[in-house]
Amino acid sequence: MFIKRKTDKFVIVLLAAGLFCFLSYRPRAHITAQMPVEFLDTSHLETKAARIAEERLASAYWSCVVNTIQWKYAYGHRLPPVPPPEFAIAGDRLETASDVSARTRYWQRLAQVWNLPTIWTKQYEWDTGWTTTWTDDIKSVGSWFYSRLPR
Repeated sequence: MFIKRKTDKFVIVLLAAGLFCFLSYRPRAHITAQMPVEFLDTSHLETKAARIAEERLASAYWSCVVNTIQWKYAYGHRLPPVPPPEFAIAGDRLETASDVSARTRYWQRLAQVWNLPTIWTKQYEWDTGWTTTWTDDIKSVGSWFYSRLPR
């Protein structure tokens, strides 16, 4: 049986706080800031100037991946076949930024390297999102049941 002592309430609160901290400190995957070698596409280039320009273009697209794309598509998720509007670089940084074929080509290169574990790092972060996500699950189950009701 549960013995009523003065320390029992303190122990229960301490256990609840410990469980909350355990569930809130979660691993998150982030893309490394260093561009992988597999992302750079220099197979079709012959001159050194063209390679330097291509490296600058690839670096700009990789910066877009690090700053924007990784937050929209998480590790393990499949990338869409068509590059989203967020996958773009500023036109004032590079003269070839408006090149649609380069954008499509580097989106395909990103799809090839996306699931490589070498480009991802795992960091533990404080995340209390689990406290509210269960309500979304309940809502989706409720809407599924509601859609199955006879009218």
